[in-house]
Amino acid sequence: MLNINEIKNMIEGLAEGWSVKSDSIHIMDFDGDGMEEIAAGCSRAAGDCLVILKNDGGAWSIEDQLFRKGSEIRFIQPFQIGISTIAVGWDDRTHGPKLGIYSFGRGKISSVLREEAAFDQIEIEDMPGRKGMDGVDELAIWTRESGEAYRIGVYRLHKGRLMAAYDLYPYYFRKAEEYFLAKSQSAPDSSFYRYYLAEVQWNAGDALKSFSTLQAAMMLENPYPSEKELREISEQIEAVIDQKSVQLFPAPVKTVDGDKWGYINKRGIFSLKPIYDSASNFQENNTAIISKSNLYGIIDPLGNELVPPAYSTINSLAPDRWSAFSGKGFRMIDQNGQVMTNDSYDYIGAFHEGRALCGKQKQNQYVYGYLDQSGHLAIPLKYIEAGDFSQDGAVVKESENRYSLIDKLGTSIMQYHHYFVGECREGMLAFREGMESNLGYLHKNGDIAITPRFTSAQPFQEGKAVVGEKGKYGLIDHSGNFMIEPIYDDVQMLGEGRAAVGKAIDKTIPFMGFRSALFDLNGKQLTDFKFDGILPYEYGLSSVFDEMRTYFINMNGGTATSLPVLEGQGVLTVDKTLIKAEIDRRTAYYDFHGALVWKQPSDIHLNSQWRLMEQKAKPNKNYLVYYPEVQGMNSFEQQKSLNAEYKKAANVKSITSGEKLDYRYEGDFSVAFFQKDLLSVEFDGYQYYFGAAHGMPSKVFVHASLKNGKVFSLQDLFKEKSNYVKQLNDIISEKIKKDPQYDYVFQDSFQGIKSDQPFYLTGDSLIIYFTPYEIAPFAAGFPEFKIPYEDLEPLINKQGEVWESFN
Repeated sequence: MLNINEIKNMIEGLAEGWSVKSDSIHIMDFDGDGMEEIAAGCSRAAGDCLVILKNDGGAWSIEDQLFRKGSEIRFIQPFQIGISTIAVGWDDRTHGPKLGIYSFGRGKISSVLREEAAFDQIEIEDMPGRKGMDGVDELAIWTRESGEAYRIGVYRLHKGRLMAAYDLYPYYFRKAEEYFLAKSQSAPDSSFYRYYLAEVQWNAGDALKSFSTLQAAMMLENPYPSEKELREISEQIEAVIDQKSVQLFPAPVKTVDGDKWGYINKRGIFSLKPIYDSASNFQENNTAIISKSNLYGIIDPLGNELVPPAYSTINSLAPDRWSAFSGKGFRMIDQNGQVMTNDSYDYIGAFHEGRALCGKQKQNQYVYGYLDQSGHLAIPLKYIEAGDFSQDGAVVKESENRYSLIDKLGTSIMQYHHYFVGECREGMLAFREGMESNLGYLHKNGDIAITPRFTSAQPFQEGKAVVGEKGKYGLIDHSGNFMIEPIYDDVQMLGEGRAAVGKAIDKTIPFMGFRSALFDLNGKQLTDFKFDGILPYEYGLSSVFDEMRTYFINMNGGTATSLPVLEGQGVLTVDKTLIKAEIDRRTAYYDFHGALVWKQPSDIHLNSQWRLMEQKAKPNKNYLVYYPEVQGMNSFEQQKSLNAEYKKAANVKSITSGEKLDYRYEGDFSVAFFQKDLLSVEFDGYQYYFGAAHGMPSKVFVHASLKNGKVFSLQDLFKEKSNYVKQLNDIISEKIKKDPQYDYVFQDSFQGIKSDQPFYLTGDSLIIYFTPYEIAPFAAGFPEFKIPYEDLEPLINKQGEVWESFN
């Protein structure tokens, strides 16, 4: 077969004065006779023409030609519709670009498309529908509207006409979304491209994304096409969302039975009552993970238990796949609870590119492989290290100084012989030659792209990577040039063309945190260093907080004033058609006009007489405590005294707002037990000293009678002069010796309880507990020993105030 240059020379020799367009030559069997023909575009003095050449007896000749006076051929591309055809883009100098589709048979070029279509850009491919690809090509036609904004249609050829292929919209418009997202980032002050981005997201079938993008567009100056039109479109989309998507939002409340979660609708009314210990967001497939009694399950929007709470944990892997942990390890399940894996694993990660990383210990070595969405082990457990898949593949470690980039079948695409190789993103991989060596970057083919000189190197995204030099951080491009010089204490990629750049609040104590500024990825500083926290961008908005407030900023770092601006520190997130605010450890929901929809209640009604009112102490941004005040007691003095005990147990301190603390403290409370007159309140705290490996949790219970305000200690449960300490010591010692669940207790660490040992009560048992490190490792938390009252029957003072207060 002739090469391109030979074909070009041959045609120009056959037709004097013609010039062949080298990028328009295609060789294939156009007429179905089993012999290949040549299609090519040629330029003539008066215009361009499409020519078909056929080989007859060893000699090539021009079989037919289609000449268009005053037109230029922009492209020629094969177009498979069961028969081989040619799509030709003609650029008519008078009427603009036009698409024609032609077949070749019986020596003649014939038009297949009855009416030529206008276009500015065209993509042709066999697009996957619901059942995958069908071997027939379809077209995406882009027509310019204004600037670099386009209307896009996806079509298939049917009986000589282009028919809209709506079933292919989800596939193609997800691809087109990347174009308009990039355009939106290039013009962050303009709503122009966001309007088109919302349209593309709608056509991709993602109404929620489209709705959120429109909300962000309305907040910019001079909304396009107008604020009124954007609002009308937004309301129409919201109506569709209400019909197709579950508009339920997880909401916590404090109750007599402790902290509980339910689900509110978008009007702030509970659709599912707060009966869960935890509740996650509803996903695309209208399912949510909940927990009851420390066991996890999956529910539908009606509260039906698709998977009853039976697992110690459940994690979402994909819209219809979860990993669920039982005693033997993690298994993959579907939304009906059907176990899909034949084996259990110590770890199953989320799906990326149709593969989920999994691992388990085998013969004293941890090994990794990959599952497919059917739960089958698509790639065996054989790697000593492995990462998630990206479009480039997954990087795995096969042995010391030997890494591979593998495809989804586990086939090695490229091998790398280095001490360390990181994940592959944008065709680049971080690497180092030895344990103490600096880091650089490799090209995907193994060639060195950036010479090692960094102390840290993160994967590339959006054409940039965060790197470290001598304890400072900056941002480089693919050539290793610094976009942001390595002079900062922190750099975080935020997505959508933005980065958070941090300076230490106190240079002498860098671990006290950073104050960040917003930069673009070319190194332009967009704001002052004023944020104590800044989250990744989504829909053109980033949630930030400073010393006083939490709010959204736009792409240039300006406050999105039409959205909630709230006192306190926390996070704002777009959740379907509402904005979720988690500020100072409390939850609220707002609409996109900034109006409050629902706020976490601050009172607990114990019964018709007594209730607890939540109080907040935040004297300093690093010190936050919630504590209760009881109301309704008969004696004001007794009520005042009990509330003083609560405040003391909550560890409320007198700290000035400007005082520099070398730690962070958070405290909260919940009702642990309430029966008859006895109220047990649990106070939980967490103190973290900046720079420490971890913080230290605390747990205190206050047990009191609401009849007289008396606070009870452990000894008050037992008869006077009874040797309850010895009895409890014997029971606990026996449990540690014989019960396997206490294997974690340090040997010989239990030396007996104190007379005022921490405890709490339930309806049927006494619970003795210990603080972290006291008798067990930190990871064990607060070791507990449950002792039924019947085991302590002879010692309990059943005429005493404690017993009578709840019996």
